[in-house]
Amino acid sequence: MLFASGHNLFLLGLINAIPFVVFAFMTRWRYRISAAEEPNSFLPHKWGILFAGLAVFGLSLFIQLVVWMDVFNPAGGSSTAVIAFVFLPFYALALMPVGYGLGWLVGKHFLRNRN
Repeated sequence: MLFASGHNLFLLGLINAIPFVVFAFMTRWRYRISAAEEPNSFLPHKWGILFAGLAVFGLSLFIQLVVWMDVFNPAGGSSTAVIAFVFLPFYALALMPVGYGLGWLVGKHFLRNRN
């Protein structure tokens, strides 16, 4: 197994942490930009951040479940399934703006219906 030894488990944790670190920087950046805006216009950004976080968490959870279910398959899983961890940051970086955009649209809808 690719991540069986201790130093490789550290690498696995580091690879899994990359999307969440990027998400944290994105969240901080959005809060800093929106702090100067009117409080009512910040609602779409809150929803965007929430949806982006859910997208990153959901993708990470999905890849974890699929890979570990395949690795520990009693019938003999794929020996290359753990390579999906290498692509996790790239998939998450592609999915994060989509989640943010959908959340922003939901927040805009709630803001428009609230007034």
